[in-house]
Amino acid sequence: MSEFEFEKISGSNPSHISTEPRANILLPLKRIKPDKTVVLKSRMNVENILTRTGVLGDGSCFFHSLLYCISTEYRKHNLSEKILVVKRIRENLSQTITCECWENLNNGLISIVMFQEQVNISLTDFYSFIQNTKIKDPKTLSSIIKQTNLDKNNLHIYQLIADLLPITIFEKNILPESYKIKGNIDRISKEILKNTIQYFYKKDEIRKIQVSKARYLETYLKKIIEIVLKTSKQKSYEKYVSSVKNPKVNIDTFLIDFISDKFNRNIYFIDGETRLPYKNFSNHLDQKRKSLVFVWVNRNHFESIGILNENKTITREFLHDHPLISKIRQHLGLKNIQDDQLKSKIENLHLSFEEDSDDECGVSDSSSSSSSEDEEC
Repeated sequence: MSEFEFEKISGSNPSHISTEPRANILLPLKRIKPDKTVVLKSRMNVENILTRTGVLGDGSCFFHSLLYCISTEYRKHNLSEKILVVKRIRENLSQTITCECWENLNNGLISIVMFQEQVNISLTDFYSFIQNTKIKDPKTLSSIIKQTNLDKNNLHIYQLIADLLPITIFEKNILPESYKIKGNIDRISKEILKNTIQYFYKKDEIRKIQVSKARYLETYLKKIIEIVLKTSKQKSYEKYVSSVKNPKVNIDTFLIDFISDKFNRNIYFIDGETRLPYKNFSNHLDQKRKSLVFVWVNRNHFESIGILNENKTITREFLHDHPLISKIRQHLGLKNIQDDQLKSKIENLHLSFEEDSDDECGVSDSSSSSSSEDEEC
């Protein structure tokens, strides 16, 4: 069996592989029907005949493209079966995304943005509840109220805190200042809590009351802020996992490296508008594993790319030193495996001389030529 999986193309001129209009100007690509394969013209000047194959555009086109490349069984399924396969894969994948993994995606940027958005919503909703106005996220607010043990006996305390620190102080001062800090969610949370307490004690009303009363109010203030922050982090994480699980939701580009590692494949991308490699997606590229190539159509849809072989099969997986992958890496300004091999040969090159003489290190050329590695001075 071949090292790669092939899709057999019957006939001397396969009817289901069509060519795009020949023209000097390459127009931006448009989506093609699922399972339809066409010849793809690119600007990379590759010797091979490239193809692209349409996949379902149901929100999971990335996974459909990936499976089309690596799975013979997937390609045999009808469209309904393919949808179920991808649904199961996304469910399984979502279960592997831990909170720590989520926090590290794109160096923490995606989790921090989601956390900040949820903090703004949760804090505003709590104030809205205290002031009996409209609420955006009732489910999360219900969890926050339950954790604070808020009831008619202590409602007046939280109302007093809301009067002392209006939501506008959080929106205009506390949160913007806290979000400037560099670090993960826990670091930002500590900054929010610290700034909140500082603003609390700056209030003239607090400075004038007894210390014991100020401490008493501070206890309730810290409690609600800590619960809001903790709940917002958990809610943001769960929301992200849910989006990964949902087959109708497009994955964000920050998850591509995670998926690439899970499937043990490098993934390269061709821009459907320029017909050239696109470099703003995957960063995890391991020379020891196989590579896939997708085309990005209309900046919102992926399709799989392959190479049409002489025996009318399509290669959809490539070794790292395949000419197509080397050409893509060249366009992206990345080193090719051939470059590393050449560098290694140069580094391991041993010079021999006709005349015996000691070098500066006192090592004769006869000993250095017999050694398998360069010796350090």
